[in-house]
Amino acid sequence: MRKWIIAIVVVALVAGAGWYFGSPWWTLYQVKEAAERKDVDALIGYIDFDALRADLKVQMHEAARKDAAADHSPIDPAAEAMADESMDSQVTPANVRSLLRDQFAPKPKASGGAATSGGAKSPSPIDQIGKDIAVDRTSFDSFVVQGRDKPDGVRLTFARRGLGWKLAGLRLPDNLF
Repeated sequence: MRKWIIAIVVVALVAGAGWYFGSPWWTLYQVKEAAERKDVDALIGYIDFDALRADLKVQMHEAARKDAAADHSPIDPAAEAMADESMDSQVTPANVRSLLRDQFAPKPKASGGAATSGGAKSPSPIDQIGKDIAVDRTSFDSFVVQGRDKPDGVRLTFARRGLGWKLAGLRLPDNLF
């Protein structure tokens, strides 16, 4: 009986460790697969819109405070409130769905353009997922994805929701604000 209990505990520990270390990569793989299939609804399912809006609002406020401090001017609370309303109205499932559909729409082929050498297809950004990214666990409940060679580039923060993960933050480079 004791051997069974030890075996069950060992299996549970191995499964827990596998989930802890493997689930971020599994989520990114599923996001990649959904993008390759151009499955907009599946991609939308990986976004926590409330958390994403809150994160982007914090970034906008930080950028406004930096600009105000550099100009030695006060921060206008009305402007911050308008920026918050704008973020609430723009970062929505419908708008992201529309943006993704536009991105996935077939592009018109250029006539008379030069052919690629040997007919080789250049790799898409989707093909590069997993090759050019770094995944860092920031806590039990979150991990960050960013380009390996771009520490100041875009950073995606995923937060644990149940046993899965959702995009909860998007850190944009300072020069975009």
